[in-house]
Amino acid sequence: MSSTFECSRNDVIANVGVLVAAGGVALFRSPWPDIVIGLVIATLFLRSAHRVIAEAWPAFVRANQWPPKQALSCLGYCRNRHHAAPP
Repeated sequence: MSSTFECSRNDVIANVGVLVAAGGVALFRSPWPDIVIGLVIATLFLRSAHRVIAEAWPAFVRANQWPPKQALSCLGYCRNRHHAAPP
């Protein structure tokens, strides 16, 4: 859920930044406002990506343990069920 918030916030900031950069380029007749705002937006996106990955990584590692605990318990159940004596 936090990644949804991060992405939405980044979109709003990036859109406002693009408008500010366009105004700065028109006002100063220089490409520097565009370059500066672009670097700020890139930094913001990289920080957000780092935060989302850092938050999600532990869950990803837990979910991708091999062999999964559910698979082991299922194998034990299936093995016992198939090797049981017929009723």
